[in-house]
Amino acid sequence: MDEVQFINRLIVSGINITKDDLNDAKIIREEASSRTAKNLLMIPLYYKWSAFIIRKFYRLKLYDDYYPEFRMMDQIDQNKRGVTVFEHSIRVLNEVDKHFENLYCGELLIFRLAAVFHDVGKINTMTVIDGKTRFLGHEYDSVYMTEQIIDKYGLIYKPDKTILLNIIQNHMAPLQYQRKPNWTIAAIQNFIHKCFDRRYDMVIKFAEFDKRASTNNEEYIQPLYDLLDKCNGVMND
Repeated sequence: MDEVQFINRLIVSGINITKDDLNDAKIIREEASSRTAKNLLMIPLYYKWSAFIIRKFYRLKLYDDYYPEFRMMDQIDQNKRGVTVFEHSIRVLNEVDKHFENLYCGELLIFRLAAVFHDVGKINTMTVIDGKTRFLGHEYDSVYMTEQIIDKYGLIYKPDKTILLNIIQNHMAPLQYQRKPNWTIAAIQNFIHKCFDRRYDMVIKFAEFDKRASTNNEEYIQPLYDLLDKCNGVMND
């Protein structure tokens, strides 16, 4: 079986699932190779609308044997509107897809993987405090779990992995600023220092994708642009 050919055929057949899709998915599962796990996740990420493809592969249960975390994420409500953690992650991926023409190709893949895995740590950190669901510190669990998955299946090379994990670990900081944009210069400097290779711009950009997955109200997005301007100002001083 030419596995890559089968996967690409599944992709180009469209969003809806056909009998041929079900047959191809069955063959892929039965004749899995050592690279199946990597191919199933990474090949879709090179297509323009990767979010639709990932969702289709999930519906075909192609990820269940390799990424059981997806199914667990889909059992956790992200918010009161009934959106699960997995569905939210796909919506973030869709935001990346919509804006990818403004990104360098290398960064695009990193952003897409960040979308898929940035909230995986919510599986282990979900708690209920005063009747509200919380995922305190989930970004740190997400970093650990994502690194384990990447290393297990050899998804990306180490330099890109370092940038990816940096985005995941720090993605909550801009969102905290968005809620309370009252950081001091020292706080902004500390945020810049925490970002690997000072790539705060990538962290803030991903936070924008994360926020837009829940709302496109520019009033809520603007503070992220303000934070970027302040970071640039600190770096230029």
